[in-house]
Amino acid sequence: MPTFRDLVIRVAEKPTGESHAAFCDALRKATVFVKLIGIPDPDVPGERYIVPKGAQVRTRSVRLRQGMQMVRISATPPREVAPDEVIATMTGEEALRMAMQMDGHGLIVAAEDKRNSWTAITRQGIASLLKTP
Repeated sequence: MPTFRDLVIRVAEKPTGESHAAFCDALRKATVFVKLIGIPDPDVPGERYIVPKGAQVRTRSVRLRQGMQMVRISATPPREVAPDEVIATMTGEEALRMAMQMDGHGLIVAAEDKRNSWTAITRQGIASLLKTP
């Protein structure tokens, strides 16, 4: 059975309807990793942290060549982490809901492999995934 990371790589290398459907099915249930900026160092790594109301927390995002601003999440823990970043884990569904609450055009899911494989989902695609039971 392929891992979620394998599915990200597969859809990035061969974006067929079948590979995209397998990726989307797995995304909602997958554990994903998000770089957050503006969170103080957690007291205990691995413990649940609730962001206080009014906190100035941001996600790491990227701008595509077309000018689209995308929230960036990873299928495995990111290889490089800046000193001002904290890695949060959440379900793919939580990441999809978070992306819909933010300004931007959608999200990028990175495989964190040597080839820097990734795939993108627009806000419209996210909305469609969240409506699917």
